[in-house]
Amino acid sequence: MDVKLYTPHAKQLEVHHSCDDLSYLFTVVCAGRQTGKSTLAQNQAIKWALEHDDVVIMWVTPFQSQANKAYKEILKLLTNAPFVASHKAAQGDTEIIFTNGTVIKFRSAGAENALRGETVHFLVMDEAAFIKKTTFDEVIFPMLSTSGQKVLIISTPKGKNNWFYEKFLDGKKTKETSTKSFHFNYMDNPHTSKFVVATAKASLTPTAFGQEYLAEFVDGAAVIENIEECCSGRMQLLPKEGEIYFAGIDLALKNDYTVFSVVDSTGNLVYFDRFNQVTAPQLKERLVTNLNAWKPQNTLIEVNNMGQVIYDDLKSIYKVKNIQPWLTSHTSKNNIITKLINAFSSKDIICPNDQNLKEELDVFTMIVTPSGKATYKATEGFHDDIVMSLAIAREAQTHAGNNQFNLKFVNY
Repeated sequence: MDVKLYTPHAKQLEVHHSCDDLSYLFTVVCAGRQTGKSTLAQNQAIKWALEHDDVVIMWVTPFQSQANKAYKEILKLLTNAPFVASHKAAQGDTEIIFTNGTVIKFRSAGAENALRGETVHFLVMDEAAFIKKTTFDEVIFPMLSTSGQKVLIISTPKGKNNWFYEKFLDGKKTKETSTKSFHFNYMDNPHTSKFVVATAKASLTPTAFGQEYLAEFVDGAAVIENIEECCSGRMQLLPKEGEIYFAGIDLALKNDYTVFSVVDSTGNLVYFDRFNQVTAPQLKERLVTNLNAWKPQNTLIEVNNMGQVIYDDLKSIYKVKNIQPWLTSHTSKNNIITKLINAFSSKDIICPNDQNLKEELDVFTMIVTPSGKATYKATEGFHDDIVMSLAIAREAQTHAGNNQFNLKFVNY
């Protein structure tokens, strides 16, 4: 049966030829946005599945949400295909089975225990730079020990202090026999949207654009700069007498985190409380405890989705004062995030030296939609709840005005 897949551009075709060459194990691809790297990997997985009977192909991503997305996109490519025997999407057990006995399994690198003991013939590591080196060394690589034939490691770069960078360099060594590396960017893709790229170039810092679109290995390419320098403070567990505070609340009930952040009169982050997997009553009680402890002069709470109900209850049932609703829209979010980015860029903010906070700041990125809108969000699979809560808290300070006076009477 003749099966027509997509028409690859020249750089994609080079990678496919490499994936067909089983004389070496690793094909490493460093590619940025607007390059067609996802399309390349998806079509290669299908190609392996059709050309090899009774083999296991595993697609590994940093997070389950990314694996689910890849499953849906590949399944869409295979709509009504007669060689698909069955498919299923279940937590930790998502797969497509072909009539020749081959299966493509979609897994998260975060679920290490579920990966242990698997035997794999072909492997795709998607956004590999965001997968931990220990996970690759101790869990993923051993899956290839008995039957492994080919590994496609593909990713946007994430600095030089990363195992993906080291693996990419391996494939560039003249005497290397197990790895071959490829590099391409948006200019190599004839289908690139020039409008999207132009918008991104105007919105991103040069280093961030170099990483995201030129696929350059550069350090300090995060949208938010000076993270280590600005995150050098200590978490303040109690309010200081005489200080004025402002709070921002980013709400969630299930997988994401609710975060209550407090900034002082200069906009520095002094405290945050991050929690998830709570009921609505538990969430409200915890917020009230924080509000009573810090007594912010102004609090903004996100009221998207279930937030309006939480806000109404805090006002009417718990009698919380100095709290205002905050509706997150594309415009309002971009506005407060731009202010936060500028604060870090000018080193005009101090935050606690907290690992969760620094990780969120580091993976916070900007994407450009096909319509040309710049949107800020966490890299897919990561969280941005602390970042959003911090940005909202600083906006609460702005809404309350910057010329605040702490007045008291003295003896006269």
